[in-house]
Amino acid sequence: MSSSLFPGGALRGKLLPTVATIGVITVAGTACTPQPAPSSSASTPAGDYLLVVSTKDDSLRIVDAATMTPTGAAIPVGAIPSDVAVSRDGTRAWVLSPIDNSATEIDTRRQVRVGSPLLVGTYPAAAIVSPDGTRLYVLGGETDDVRAYDTRTHTQIGDPLRVGDAPGGLAMSADGRRLYATSQYQSDVRIIDAEEWHAFGEPIPAGKAPTRIALSPDGARAYVTNSMSGTVTVIDTVTHQPTGQSVRVGDYPCAITVSPDGRKIYVANQNSANVSIIDAGTLQVEQSVPAGYAPSGMTASPDGRRLYITNMYNGTISVIDTAVEAPARPSAVLADTPRGIATARITAR
Repeated sequence: MSSSLFPGGALRGKLLPTVATIGVITVAGTACTPQPAPSSSASTPAGDYLLVVSTKDDSLRIVDAATMTPTGAAIPVGAIPSDVAVSRDGTRAWVLSPIDNSATEIDTRRQVRVGSPLLVGTYPAAAIVSPDGTRLYVLGGETDDVRAYDTRTHTQIGDPLRVGDAPGGLAMSADGRRLYATSQYQSDVRIIDAEEWHAFGEPIPAGKAPTRIALSPDGARAYVTNSMSGTVTVIDTVTHQPTGQSVRVGDYPCAITVSPDGRKIYVANQNSANVSIIDAGTLQVEQSVPAGYAPSGMTASPDGRRLYITNMYNGTISVIDTAVEAPARPSAVLADTPRGIATARITAR
């Protein structure tokens, strides 16, 4: 029987310690005519924004990153949404609802939904948009596959590709040619050739229950959070092998991101309620910075000066100043049970 990651942190047949962060987005489908969200009529001016998924009230909130205040009303999305993915130009976002196997596309400038929610693979676990914005890749947490969608025609491209058992995290090379997917039950990482659309090489060993994955800016390394072993696996993307050194972090690491200069790795530890800051050169934890209760999602500002972390159980977003490696301001209460979060730099038309 196929397995998947469920809300509340349960893998089929296994109960995880707390709520694990699940995937990111998807889209594709049929209708593509913009339709106003019933409770949203705002327009987003140029600037840097946070896209925050609010799980309890089934919505997406667009938050001004400078003032940490919402712009406009909450935008309704699918049931119990888990995460959000955004195009590189910041104009389109996709909010994942693994409960009803759907994704809602959002026009971030107009703050409206685009068409009807799209049905995707069973229990979608993660997704990522190609660098040119023309494709969306979606992991199926229960169908154990990755699927490609054309964002212009909203149609699936090719057949689904198998990627292990209970895939949970997805990353893409800067040129868009390689995808890296974590397989939680098989504790490894799979590589997909996104151009030829086939699995590439052999599975790469990771720690126990690898959830999320991030690449260094130069693409030379992949960093994988292992939720059940409390470690980060470091993979050489040239040799397709672990470097031999895993990094011990906090309890139940989930979200992970890398600084724009590649010198720091940031890991949100859900059960430890903190963020581990790792020196990418020495692979040593430099600092553990407090976050809120059950940090689950994390994103960095485009310049890397700020980290934004969603704390599910107290409904806040922590902001960390990466220069001093300390909280930059008190946590802001911005959503009801926030989970997924992404940064969008929206430019003027």
